[in-house]
Amino acid sequence: MRTLIAAAIVAAATLQPARAAQPAPDTPLVKRGDVVVTVQDFNGSLARLNEEQRFSYRGNLERLTSAVSAIYVARELAREAREAGIDREPEIRTRLQLQEEALLAQVFMERFEKSIKTPDYEARAREIYRSDPEHYKIPEKVKLRHILVSFQGRTKEEARRRAEEARGKMLAKGPFYPIVREYSNDPSARAGGGEIGPAAYSSLPTELAQAARKMQPGEVSGLIESADGYSVIELLDRKAAGVIPFEAAKKSLIADEEKKYRRGVMDKKLGEITQSKEITIYTDNIAAMKTEVDAEALRRMHEDQAKSEAAAR
Repeated sequence: MRTLIAAAIVAAATLQPARAAQPAPDTPLVKRGDVVVTVQDFNGSLARLNEEQRFSYRGNLERLTSAVSAIYVARELAREAREAGIDREPEIRTRLQLQEEALLAQVFMERFEKSIKTPDYEARAREIYRSDPEHYKIPEKVKLRHILVSFQGRTKEEARRRAEEARGKMLAKGPFYPIVREYSNDPSARAGGGEIGPAAYSSLPTELAQAARKMQPGEVSGLIESADGYSVIELLDRKAAGVIPFEAAKKSLIADEEKKYRRGVMDKKLGEITQSKEITIYTDNIAAMKTEVDAEALRRMHEDQAKSEAAAR
C-alpha cells in the first residue's frame, strides 16, 4: 500500500511545476475518507530529526513521499486499532501515556535549555587561554611522499634493490602514483596516493621523522631502514611551528564554558525533581519485581535469535 501511494505522489509531483513557497500547514497530502495527512503532519514527523536530516528529506522527492506514505499507513492502521478497542486496553493505554510523557519531557528540556541565559565568558576564555600556553602551540608539520618496500616475502637485499629502483624513479621526478602502485607495500600510503600529512613529527614513524627533520622541500631521502622494511620519502612541504591566537580559539573556549553552564543549570533542574524530600521510593516493591535470570538460557535465546536473523537475511 505504501509503495502504491508513494508512486502516485511521485507521478503527480512530476506533472506539477516547482513551487517557490511551502504550502500551508493544513494543506492535505493524502486523504481517504476521514483519514487525512497534512503538511503539518509531515513537518511534525521530521521534528525528531536534526536540521541536516530534515534538509535531506525535503531535497529528495523519493524520501519525502516515502515519509508521507508512512504517516498515512500508520494513521490508517491506528484508526482501525481504535475501532478494535486496542487503545482502551490497560497495557496499551499505559504505553501511550509513557510515550506521550517521554516526548513532552524531551521537548520541555530542549526548550528549557534554549531559555538559559549564559554569562559573558570572554574574560574566562582569555584566562583559560593564558593558563595553558602549551595547548595552543602548533607543532611544525611536514607533507611527504612515501614508498615502503617491506621485508615480507623477500630477503633484505632484495628489498634494498627494489627500494633503490623506486628511489631512482622518484629522483627522476616522473609521475609519483605509478611508482606507489608498483613498489609500495604500505596499504595506507597506497590508498592515499603515497602522500602523508601535513603531519607533526610526533605522528610519524620515528625513522621517517628523523629523516624528514634534516630534509629540504623537494629533496628525496636515501633508503630509511625500519623493522617494516626500507622507506624512501620526498619532502613536499614544511609548515613552521606557530601558536593559535586567542581570537581563533575564543569561540570554542566560550562555547565550552557556556555548555558547562547550561549543563549545570539543567542538572540542577533535574535534581529538584529527583532529589526532592517529598519523594517516597518503595524500595521493597521495586526489589520484588526482580527476577532471577538463567544465564545459560539467556545465552541460548540470543544464539537462536542470531541464527533466525541470519537465516532471514
